[in-house]
Amino acid sequence: MKFFVVTLAILSLSMAMPVVGISQVDDLVAYWKFDGDPKDATGNGHDGQMKGVAALVKNDGAPIEGPKGAVKFLKKDGNAVQIANSADLRISQNLTLMAWANPDDSGPTQYVAGVPHDDQAQWDDPWVGHQIGVRGGAMATWLNLVEGGVAKDREYDSGQVASKEWTHLAFVFTGDEAISYVNGEEVANHKDRKGEIQFVGDPLFMIGERSHIAIGEPFGGLIDEVALFKVALSEDDINEFMSGIPLSVQPGGKLPTSWGYVKSRRD
Repeated sequence: MKFFVVTLAILSLSMAMPVVGISQVDDLVAYWKFDGDPKDATGNGHDGQMKGVAALVKNDGAPIEGPKGAVKFLKKDGNAVQIANSADLRISQNLTLMAWANPDDSGPTQYVAGVPHDDQAQWDDPWVGHQIGVRGGAMATWLNLVEGGVAKDREYDSGQVASKEWTHLAFVFTGDEAISYVNGEEVANHKDRKGEIQFVGDPLFMIGERSHIAIGEPFGGLIDEVALFKVALSEDDINEFMSGIPLSVQPGGKLPTSWGYVKSRRD
C-alpha cells in the first residue's frame, strides 16, 4: 500500500509539472540564480566569487517567482562576480548566453556577462570572446571570430533596454550566425558571423565586469538569472523559459534544478 501511495504521488507530481519540449536542457553548462549565494545551480561546480562591492540582495522586483535575489553592482571597477577558471565556459561554437539586467543607467557601455578574449592586462583588440551587455539604451553583444587568420572583435547594439527596468537579454551563436533577443523577441540576426570564437590563455567568466584583469566598464544596477548553454537555443526555447512554464532539469547528471516561473516583466 505504501508503495502504491508513493507511486501515485510521483505520478501526480509529474502530471502537475508538464514536460517541457527543450531537449537541449542537458546542455545547460552553468546557471547562477543568486538566491542567497553565487553558486552554480546546475551542480556543475561553476560557482561564483563576489568581488569588490558586488553584493547579494533581496529583490522584491526580481523577474522570477519563489526566492527573490539578485546581485547589486555599483558601477565601480572590479565590482563583479568572478567564476572559477574552467574551459567549459569558454565555448567556441553553438552557445546561448542569457541574463536578466536592470541597469541604473542603460546609456554607458556596461558588461553583464561573458568571457573576454584573453587574460592579459592590456585591454586591446580583440577584446571579447563572447559577452552581453548594455550600451546606448540597447542590448550590446560582442563576439570574437577569426577571418583570414586575423582575430576580429564584433560588436553591435540592438533592441531597447530601459533604465531601472528588468530586461531579459539572450545571445545565440550557431557558428554561422549570431542572434540577439530582448525580452524573448529577436531583435538582430547577423548571418555573416561564421567560424569559431577565439580565446587566448585562461580568461575567466565574468558577471558585471568585462575582465578579471583588464577591469573597466562595470555594470551598475541589478543582474539575475545568468545562464550559459553549450547549444544554440531557438526563439521558442528562450520563450519557454520566460512564459511561466515550470521546468525541472537534471543537467550533467547532477541534482535537479529549476528555472522556476520566469516572467518577461514587459509590463
